[in-house]
Amino acid sequence: MGRLVFSIVAVALFTGCSNNEAGTGNDEAAAEVASGTFDVERKAGQWEMTSEFLDVKIEGDSKRSAAIAERMKARKSTVKICLTEEQIKNTREDMLKLNAEANCEYKNFSMAGGKLEAEISCPAPQKVDATITGEFDATTSVTTSHIVLHDLKAGTTMDTTRKMTGKWIGECAS
Repeated sequence: MGRLVFSIVAVALFTGCSNNEAGTGNDEAAAEVASGTFDVERKAGQWEMTSEFLDVKIEGDSKRSAAIAERMKARKSTVKICLTEEQIKNTREDMLKLNAEANCEYKNFSMAGGKLEAEISCPAPQKVDATITGEFDATTSVTTSHIVLHDLKAGTTMDTTRKMTGKWIGECAS
C-alpha cells in the first residue's frame, strides 16, 4: 500500500491531475481532481526521479523497527524514465485505476500555480493517510510526502516523510 501512495505521488507530479471515481471524500477536492485541469503541462522526454526518506518511525515491532527505519533513511534511489506525450496524457487513466483499486479518497487536492497540496486516505487492511506538498513546473518538481501506514493485521504503524525530486534531462533515447 505504501508503494501505491508513492505511485500516486509520482503520477500526480507528471500529470497534474487524476480522478476519484468512487466520489468519496471532500466533494470539492474530488471535483478538482476529477476535472483534470491544471496550469502547468509536464514536458515529455527523459526524467530523472530521486526519492529519499527524511524520517521513518515504526511502532509495534520494537525488535526490528530501529534497524528497518535506519536502513530506509540511508537509502536514496534515483531512476530515469522516459515519458512520451501519449503516456503523460494517458497517465490520468492509470491514476484512475490506482484509485479505484485501492478505494482511496481525496480529502483535499490542489494543483495550481506551480504548487501541489493533497491529502489522500486509503482504507484497511493497510490503512494509509498521506499528505503531499510540493512545487513544480514543466521540467522540475520537488515534493514532500508524509505517509502514515497502519497495518491493522500486524498491529504496526509506519510514519514516513519522503522527499521526491524530478527533473527533465532531455529527449528520450531512440
